[in-house]
Amino acid sequence: MNPSSPTAGTSVYAAIYAANSGMTRSEKALDQDADKIASSGGTVESLVDAAIQPEVFAASARVVKSTNGMTDSSFDVLA
Repeated sequence: MNPSSPTAGTSVYAAIYAANSGMTRSEKALDQDADKIASSGGTVESLVDAAIQPEVFAASARVVKSTNGMTDSSFDVLA
């Protein structure tokens, strides 16, 4: 097997890593938006972004949940 080609396992872990990174970015963006809104009433962009970030976070969390299910299924097949 070619070591540079991704395998199913590495793809799953890459998806988990990307989703975790997305959750972290979303959390930081929401925190920054909340600070802007609290200090100055916020801009339209920060208000809209603050409304959207929980959905972005939830989407990333769903990716983590689905990849977790994939890894559980893979272990069941191997067992």
